[in-house]
Amino acid sequence: MFRAFHYGLLLAITAGALHAERDLKADTSGDQSIAGLEKKLAQDPNNLDVKYDLGIAYTEVAMNDESEQALDKSIVIFKEILKVDPDNAKTQAMLGSNTVMKAQYVSIFSKLDYVEKGYTILDELIASDPDNPDTRLIRGINSARSPGFLGRGDVATEDFEWLLADMEKSSNTYDDNYRRTIYYYVGDWYLEERDKRCVALLMKAHSTPGAPRLTDDIEKSLKRAKKRFPSTYRKLENDAN
Repeated sequence: MFRAFHYGLLLAITAGALHAERDLKADTSGDQSIAGLEKKLAQDPNNLDVKYDLGIAYTEVAMNDESEQALDKSIVIFKEILKVDPDNAKTQAMLGSNTVMKAQYVSIFSKLDYVEKGYTILDELIASDPDNPDTRLIRGINSARSPGFLGRGDVATEDFEWLLADMEKSSNTYDDNYRRTIYYYVGDWYLEERDKRCVALLMKAHSTPGAPRLTDDIEKSLKRAKKRFPSTYRKLENDAN
């Protein structure tokens, strides 16, 4: 149902994305494997950040291995977090995103219900807090990687262009890994849309330092962008030298 994508970037999304004095930084340190995170959680069962990371890790397995079991585990984890912290926006967004993904595993009579429920969660989050980059990023990625017949392309464009504009504001501080993540996913979306702006964004993603998790994906997309828009690539490369 969904075009495959790497959900590992969502480990970069932090809880501190509020309206003012945001400091968007990525915690990419430590063992982020399922085994490593479960060990951390066993040592500190009330640590919601570790539990969130575990939910993301299961989501990543669900996407890479098309595992319904892993997806179900992630949904359970996000619901557990929301029982303790019901206003946790990024967890709400992940629950909405994974609810949409669950539609691929249910009967044809239930698919639309899951899709509508998940999108309702995501859209209501943005409506209530349109200036939250965490939820914008999650909804943008989900919408960009959804099948075209679901009609979420305009939503992806709205969220991604908002994120690009927000990064340019002097009042906001995005760390390099967060910027790299945004450059890649927006650039990859523009590439799919055959928009030559993808070249500059993917070049920025490639040159911006960050966790190695997305490196292969960035290089593959940049290679495709170079082949599709060779003159744009050459011009930007010459301007950089």
